Amino acid sequence: EVQYDQVWQHKREQRDRKYTVRKLSDGIFRVEGVQIERMVVQTDWENDEALSFLQHRFNRLGLEKELLKAGAVNGDEIRILGRALEFESTEDIFAELDD
Repeated sequence: EVQYDQVWQHKREQRDRKYTVRKLSDGIFRVEGVQIERMVVQTDWENDEALSFLQHRFNRLGLEKELLKAGAVNGDEIRILGRALEFESTEDIFAELDD
């Protein structure tokens, strides 16, 4: 017996997790996607810990890699809904540790 509710729920979660990264112009990128936008809405932007947690969640979704693939560099503006974030790659931090 198949649990149709669970199958549907799983598909919806997969669909919600999808997002797009678009370069709007030099140094400006837009990210759109149900789950990412929901995270942005639920974040307390006055709280540094909440912002760190948001970045951690973005990285788990592979957002940083997608932004790098799209050509984003440190200091670029990333727009999600009405928010603008400064792109900061964590890859550079780890590269310094290898020296």
